[in-house]
Amino acid sequence: MPPLGRPSPRGRGIGGDGTGIAGKDATLALPGWSTASCPSHLGGRWALTLPVLLLALSGCKLIDQTTFAPAPEATPVATAAPAPVVARVDPRTPLLVIDYTMPNPDYEGVLGYAVRAAQARDRNVQFDVVAVAPSTEQMVGAQVQAAGVMRSLIADRVPSGRIHLGLLADPGLAANQVRVYVR
Repeated sequence: MPPLGRPSPRGRGIGGDGTGIAGKDATLALPGWSTASCPSHLGGRWALTLPVLLLALSGCKLIDQTTFAPAPEATPVATAAPAPVVARVDPRTPLLVIDYTMPNPDYEGVLGYAVRAAQARDRNVQFDVVAVAPSTEQMVGAQVQAAGVMRSLIADRVPSGRIHLGLLADPGLAANQVRVYVR
């Protein structure tokens, strides 16, 4: 079909003047559209633009109250409580473990031997002295015990800059421990 408002490409139409069915100045009349909204200088482009415009707008959504107030989110389903976080105990193998199930264990001799063996392998070795307590109530006592082990290391001629103190809780213990690790 030829574009509206233009001469027929075949030459003669029904009107006899070569302009198609309705005559020389024929325009497309759509309900609700005036000829001013469809200028004649656009010609065939407007006839192609209108269907494309209608097709593009067919995917649009009408604005209503759900646009601005969408459906409320579903209430979360109650889940089981997460497992309590267990304190992670140092995974390294300690050089020495001093167990305080007895009030004053004799560890100075064994500690001196372990320090000399570690320094024989590396002259600049560093030590981690970690107090491990079974509960938070016993942590103060474990800190005091770790400070005593640190003083014993200093007495064995380890510079204080190479000794690092730490404190952990391990509910699986029966009594305080002081663990000495090599860095």
